[in-house]
Amino acid sequence: MNKRIFVEKKADFQVKSESLVRELQHNLGLSTLKSIRIVQVYDVFDLAENLFAPAEKHIFSEQVTDHVLDEAAVQADLANYAFFAIESLPGQFDQRAASAQEALLLLGSSSDVTVNTAQLYLINKDIDATELEAVKNYLLNPVDSRFKDITTGIAKQEFSESDKTIPKLT
Repeated sequence: MNKRIFVEKKADFQVKSESLVRELQHNLGLSTLKSIRIVQVYDVFDLAENLFAPAEKHIFSEQVTDHVLDEAAVQADLANYAFFAIESLPGQFDQRAASAQEALLLLGSSSDVTVNTAQLYLINKDIDATELEAVKNYLLNPVDSRFKDITTGIAKQEFSESDKTIPKLT
């Protein structure tokens, strides 16, 4: 079974979001940036259905500090925010995804399970368009990550055509 899981820090634990707003306002001089919500996105592939509930509870979130968000609620929230998501490039090592996959193996999943991660940034809707672009450019490192279309369905990361032509040693 394939599923997308959204996890956000509870209000009292959104230290990273609050400090990011201050950092962006200070470093980029942004006046219309008021708030940022950071949501961790996990795309999980080939996990047995009976393991999703314990995985959400024990691997993808911490009960004390995190909320697991409903996908429909997140999709509805997108209309109320300016948003973008950033994921690792295919082939780029993702520590969060690797750790999740290892933990899923300990939970009893098959070795076929795959996890892709991304960070969804929900920004106040009334932000100026040029300031939104400045935020995107500030947060994206094009060497190791790319923008992810969070509005489309769940799909495994695909390698580019150039990656498929690289010879394999046998």
